[in-house]
Amino acid sequence: MSLEHFLQQFLTTFQQLGANNLSPLSTLYTEDVVFSDPLGTHLGLDQVTRYFENMYQEVSYLQFEFKAAWLAPPHHVTQPWRMTFQHQRLPQKSINVEGVSLLHFNNTGLVSQHQDFFDLGAMLYEQLPVLGKLIRFIKKKAAA
Repeated sequence: MSLEHFLQQFLTTFQQLGANNLSPLSTLYTEDVVFSDPLGTHLGLDQVTRYFENMYQEVSYLQFEFKAAWLAPPHHVTQPWRMTFQHQRLPQKSINVEGVSLLHFNNTGLVSQHQDFFDLGAMLYEQLPVLGKLIRFIKKKAAA
């Protein structure tokens, strides 16, 4: 199958994940997957599954909008996305975060490496009442 087909299967299945639906992770990732994002690195499917379990416990809403990907056959994909979520510990508003995933597919269509890049400040720190005001003030001054 083609890289495009593997990517479409991955994105369709990824959109279906949720607090009560993490079993499809084994159809997305290899047993020895390396998953990295600004919050840390997770080695192996078991660690990745625990990471997703923890993430989905705190999130009351999560949706991804996937944008046009850049394919580097035979195995690499750069996938931009926009994540919209609501977190139980943050003010009840939707938070939007732009990001990009670097994916490495093996020959069977499973992802062996997944690295996410996004602004952790925009996702988390700027959402906190006092710290958020300070960070936005610093960003505004730095941009001036």
